[in-house]
Amino acid sequence: MARKTFDIDAFKAECNRILALPEDRVTTEFRKGICTALEHVLHEARAYKGYNDVYWLEQGYDEWKADGSVDEFPAKYRYIFGPAHGSSATDPHRRRYY
Repeated sequence: MARKTFDIDAFKAECNRILALPEDRVTTEFRKGICTALEHVLHEARAYKGYNDVYWLEQGYDEWKADGSVDEFPAKYRYIFGPAHGSSATDPHRRRYY
Protein backbone atom coordinates (compact mmCIF):
# COMPACT_ATOMS: atom_id res chain seq x y z
CA MET A 1 0.00 0.00 0.00
CA ALA A 2 1.40 3.39 -1.00
CA ARG A 3 1.98 5.88 1.74
CA LYS A 4 -0.09 9.06 1.58
CA THR A 5 1.06 12.44 2.77
CA PHE A 6 -0.47 15.80 3.46
CA ASP A 7 0.77 19.27 4.36
CA ILE A 8 1.18 19.29 8.15
CA ASP A 9 1.90 23.04 8.20
CA ALA A 10 -1.38 23.76 6.40
CA PHE A 11 -3.25 21.46 8.79
CA LYS A 12 -1.64 23.18 11.79
CA ALA A 13 -2.47 26.63 10.39
CA GLU A 14 -6.14 25.69 9.93
CA CYS A 15 -6.30 24.19 13.43
CA ASN A 16 -4.73 27.34 14.89
CA ARG A 17 -7.27 29.47 13.03
CA ILE A 18 -10.16 27.48 14.50
CA LEU A 19 -8.68 27.42 18.01
CA ALA A 20 -8.33 31.23 17.99
CA LEU A 21 -12.00 31.83 17.16
CA PRO A 22 -14.05 33.56 19.87
CA GLU A 23 -15.59 31.32 22.50
CA ASP A 24 -19.10 32.03 21.24
CA ARG A 25 -18.21 30.53 17.83
CA VAL A 26 -16.59 27.20 18.83
CA THR A 27 -17.44 24.92 21.75
CA THR A 28 -14.88 23.71 24.28
CA GLU A 29 -15.57 20.10 23.24
CA PHE A 30 -14.84 20.93 19.60
CA ARG A 31 -11.59 22.67 20.59
CA LYS A 32 -10.58 19.61 22.66
CA GLY A 33 -11.02 17.46 19.55
CA ILE A 34 -8.96 19.83 17.40
CA CYS A 35 -6.17 19.85 20.04
CA THR A 36 -6.17 16.06 20.30
CA ALA A 37 -6.05 15.53 16.53
CA LEU A 38 -3.38 18.16 15.95
CA GLU A 39 -1.18 16.95 18.82
CA HIS A 40 -1.42 13.37 17.54
CA VAL A 41 -0.38 14.38 14.01
CA LEU A 42 2.46 16.58 15.26
CA HIS A 43 3.81 13.93 17.62
CA GLU A 44 3.62 11.20 14.96
CA ALA A 45 5.50 13.44 12.54
CA ARG A 46 7.99 14.39 15.26
CA ALA A 47 7.07 18.01 14.60
CA TYR A 48 5.54 18.94 17.99
CA LYS A 49 7.04 22.22 19.28
CA GLY A 50 4.53 23.17 21.99
CA TYR A 51 1.85 25.84 22.18
CA ASN A 52 0.88 29.09 23.88
CA ASP A 53 -2.50 30.20 25.14
CA VAL A 54 -4.24 32.68 22.84
CA TYR A 55 -5.17 35.04 25.68
CA TRP A 56 -1.49 35.31 26.69
CA LEU A 57 -0.48 36.06 23.10
CA GLU A 58 -3.27 38.58 22.45
CA GLN A 59 -3.17 40.61 25.66
CA GLY A 60 -2.09 38.67 28.75
CA TYR A 61 1.63 39.24 28.24
CA ASP A 62 1.18 43.00 27.90
CA GLU A 63 -1.02 43.09 31.04
CA TRP A 64 1.54 41.01 32.94
CA LYS A 65 4.39 43.37 32.00
CA ALA A 66 2.30 46.47 32.85
CA ASP A 67 1.48 45.03 36.29
CA GLY A 68 5.13 44.41 37.13
CA SER A 69 5.67 40.84 35.85
CA VAL A 70 4.04 38.98 38.74
CA ASP A 71 5.66 35.53 39.00
CA GLU A 72 3.59 33.98 41.79
CA PHE A 73 1.07 31.30 40.91
CA PRO A 74 -1.92 31.18 40.94
CA ALA A 75 -1.94 34.99 40.41
CA LYS A 76 -0.11 34.59 37.09
CA TYR A 77 -2.83 32.32 35.70
CA ARG A 78 -5.10 35.32 35.10
CA TYR A 79 -2.49 36.73 32.69
CA ILE A 80 -2.07 33.40 30.88
CA PHE A 81 -5.70 32.27 30.61
CA GLY A 82 -7.65 35.49 31.19
CA PRO A 83 -9.40 37.10 34.15
CA ALA A 84 -12.17 34.46 34.14
CA HIS A 85 -9.65 31.60 34.61
CA GLY A 86 -11.14 28.72 36.56
CA SER A 87 -14.74 29.65 35.79
CA SER A 88 -16.97 28.23 33.10
CA ALA A 89 -16.55 31.53 31.22
CA THR A 90 -13.10 30.66 29.88
CA ASP A 91 -11.90 27.92 27.55
CA PRO A 92 -8.39 26.61 28.31
CA HIS A 93 -8.21 25.12 24.81
CA ARG A 94 -7.77 28.46 23.03
CA ARG A 95 -4.21 27.70 21.94
CA ARG A 96 -1.71 28.43 19.21
CA TYR A 97 0.57 25.57 18.26
CA TYR A 98 4.11 26.00 16.88
